Amino acid sequence: MEISFELWYLLPVSILIATIAMSSGIGGAVFFSPLFMLALKLDPIVAVGTALLTELFGFLSGLNYLPHGEGRKGKTRI
Repeated sequence: MEISFELWYLLPVSILIATIAMSSGIGGAVFFSPLFMLALKLDPIVAVGTALLTELFGFLSGLNYLPHGEGRKGKTRI
């Protein structure tokens, strides 16, 4: 399998978008949809769906902290 660096710039742009989305409290799909339409030239329907799916996986990764007791009554279980 050959490695292609054609879309290398998407990693730093995605990190920047995720940082802006997390710090502003706005869903990442708002920022990722235009990125998918402009950089990957996806149709708007597909771009919005892909952005929502990306946001969903980010949300689900945050659920990892729920069973550990993070944020409940100020106590942390280890």
